[in-house]
Amino acid sequence: MKIKARRKEYDIKPGDYIQYNGVSYIFCTGDNRVLYYNNWTAMRYVELSKSMLKKIDFDSMDKRDLFVNGTKIVRWIFS
Repeated sequence: MKIKARRKEYDIKPGDYIQYNGVSYIFCTGDNRVLYYNNWTAMRYVELSKSMLKKIDFDSMDKRDLFVNGTKIVRWIFS
């Protein structure tokens, strides 16, 4: 499966995850690989659109709830 964001498709590897912080859904790399460069900065995450979220099967993914400084962060991990 691939995730499309920012006019580009990204390969999903085991250990990658989608994170929700209460505001936006972010696709993050689990092995710290670089997805793209933004003005000399290596970006290891990309924000997902609502249309892409409808295509993802969250029920088949592992869900973990994290609490960081009193904020709940939900993480769905690809296996």
